Amino acid sequence: MATQRTPLKTDLKEKGNSEMSQTDTDPETDTNTRSRRAKRRAVYSPEVLNSIKLDSTLNSFKLDITEHMTQLFTTFQANQDAKFSTLMTDINVIKQEVKEIRYFNEETEKKINVLSSHYENVLMKSTTLESYYEGNCAKIKHLENKIEDINRQSCAYKIEMRNIPSKSQESTQDLLQIIDAVLKTLKIDAQPTEIRNVRRLPGKPDAPRPIVLELATSTLRNRIIQEARNFNKSNTTQKLNTSHLLIAGSPKPVYIGENLTYRAKGVFFRAREYAKQNNYVFCWTSNGQVYLRKEEGSKSLIVKDEDQLQNLEKGA
Repeated sequence: MATQRTPLKTDLKEKGNSEMSQTDTDPETDTNTRSRRAKRRAVYSPEVLNSIKLDSTLNSFKLDITEHMTQLFTTFQANQDAKFSTLMTDINVIKQEVKEIRYFNEETEKKINVLSSHYENVLMKSTTLESYYEGNCAKIKHLENKIEDINRQSCAYKIEMRNIPSKSQESTQDLLQIIDAVLKTLKIDAQPTEIRNVRRLPGKPDAPRPIVLELATSTLRNRIIQEARNFNKSNTTQKLNTSHLLIAGSPKPVYIGENLTYRAKGVFFRAREYAKQNNYVFCWTSNGQVYLRKEEGSKSLIVKDEDQLQNLEKGA
């Protein structure tokens, strides 16, 4: 259907005037006018109205869609802005924490460097002290050996007699009488001038204290020790005891040997224990030295200190 153009008001007015003029003058003209009016009413037919209504609905739908999309975009943009703001806040917090951690690490590194420097200084001092300590230990060991040599030389003239009971308020004269009885039993002649000193050593209160006899010569000392050994070998059933010294009471064995230094006594004690544990037959002292021998005819071993015994135990 052809589209009918709506006439303008001026045209309508002119046409109206013309129609009026024609009506008055021509019946045919009136017929044409009615025909055009019918055609003008046809412009607002149902099809046209439906088309107009559809266009209006589409326009309204477009407006609703546009408004809805605008709202969605605005909401999305607001959410994104909020998330971005939160993200930036978190990033700033993380940056601050990283900054604090970096500062802490720097301070820790400084402290570690200071501690490392202190440690190196302490290590140097420790090394110096260790070297100084080792040097002092070597000096002390050297001095101990010198003192041991001096004490051993002093003991070279002394005899130690053990297990001899003492008297109450015992005097030097009482001790000399005991020495005289021992010499007579061993059949040794000695002049009073050959005896320099005699005394008892400190000891346990419930046991007889040892008697130390200092002589003028080491020859006499060695002779007395040897004769005491010979006497015991010759009298296996009646070895040297208190009855030979005319001391009242039940006989008690009397032991005569070298007067050892404090260190030598400790070595001798340990050596006897080692000999028992490792089946050594002989353990004795001579001239202040401690000896070990595995069996008759084997080579003797000089034991200088307890460290040597420990090494022997490790190697056993």
